[in-house]
Amino acid sequence: ARRRAAPMEPQISAEERAQKEKEKAYRTAYVWSLPRTTTSEELVEFFKTFELNVVNTTLICDRNSGKFTGIGYAEFETQEMHDKAISVSGQLFRGRFPIRLKPSEAEKNFAADTKPAEVAAAAGVTRVYVSQMHEKMSEDDLKELFQSGTRSPHVSHPHQYAGLPP
Repeated sequence: ARRRAAPMEPQISAEERAQKEKEKAYRTAYVWSLPRTTTSEELVEFFKTFELNVVNTTLICDRNSGKFTGIGYAEFETQEMHDKAISVSGQLFRGRFPIRLKPSEAEKNFAADTKPAEVAAAAGVTRVYVSQMHEKMSEDDLKELFQSGTRSPHVSHPHQYAGLPP
């Protein structure tokens, strides 16, 4: 028997892939308080009653038992549908279970991937206090961590104030 070759996917850059993942994450809602017997199809149909198109669902199962935990994610067609879906939180699923939704909080994951200097600059921060650093962390280490473009930050090592060697 002959195998058919899978169609080749167009190559996209890492930046384009990251942008697509970010857009997808912002269209995804965290869903909980679902009955343990919920199926993906039921979830899609529930949202259709509110004129919301679901592109993908992920139902989370317990890794030991394999049983559905009552929580999952729903990816919507557009950001607007995602925002409207959040307002559906509290509506009755199957006529008797109040479904709960909130944004997936993807922005926290994206912020964690961003250098501290970029986060601080975006927020307009000009001074940052860093505590509980490892004792071997040097001023140069801090400068490297908070370097932003061509601006070199002024760093005051906390050991200076404690009378300890930097």
